[in-house]
Amino acid sequence: MITTGTTGRPWRASVTPWGAVQPWDDTTPLDWWVAADDRWHVPGDEASVRQVRVDGTPVTETRVRVPQGDAVQRVWSVADAGGLTIVEVTNESTLPIAVAFSHRRVLTERPVADVPIEGIDLPATAFVMPVGHAASVRVALAHTATATLTPGLPTAQQVARGWLALTERASRLVLPEPWSGHAAAITAVRCELALGAGIPAAGEDAAGFALALGELVRMGEQPDHWLPELVDAVAALGRRDGWDADAALVAARRVL
Repeated sequence: MITTGTTGRPWRASVTPWGAVQPWDDTTPLDWWVAADDRWHVPGDEASVRQVRVDGTPVTETRVRVPQGDAVQRVWSVADAGGLTIVEVTNESTLPIAVAFSHRRVLTERPVADVPIEGIDLPATAFVMPVGHAASVRVALAHTATATLTPGLPTAQQVARGWLALTERASRLVLPEPWSGHAAAITAVRCELALGAGIPAAGEDAAGFALALGELVRMGEQPDHWLPELVDAVAALGRRDGWDADAALVAARRVL
């Protein structure tokens, strides 16, 4: 799963392979379904679901095939307005659709109408919003009690660019096809590290811990609270041979 959140703040969530958002501090995910001209589409069950990270960043794009096109969901987090994780669904088909969300503990741009949901068994807390051709709807999970869904928030593209700027502090990779995907994969690992989701335990993987901390420091993270663990990791690496131990020691020296 893909981690979403903002650096410097504690709120985190995981985005499932079909686009449900699972906050780390809440057992209730925000799931979604699409009503199209033919039937209800359940992203968690649909073979047509395709999901990507935008350029390797924590901005996710999940596509569900519907008649005459796709329903496209994007998820990204912003620190603005108190901290929000935005879930946007765009209708890229030529026919109108509707999107249902699993609960109402979200912020919306317009009041939610109490429209009966027919043709599918959804949670009692679910609600539905119509989406015309080429239109979008947005809801947001608040990171704090004071968060608001206001106009002018950063777009998915702007947030992706911000993440790329952050990860390129470590190093910038520009690779020709067919290797360009490796740059996005490295960006994805760096973003997970920046959100605290991919740091190995020092006692279990000393080399991985040192390399991860080295990447974080190059992206601007302060290492002070990790230094005792890093010292132990360096001691363990000093007793090992191999390229991974050598690379990890180089990374550790940059931090220390």
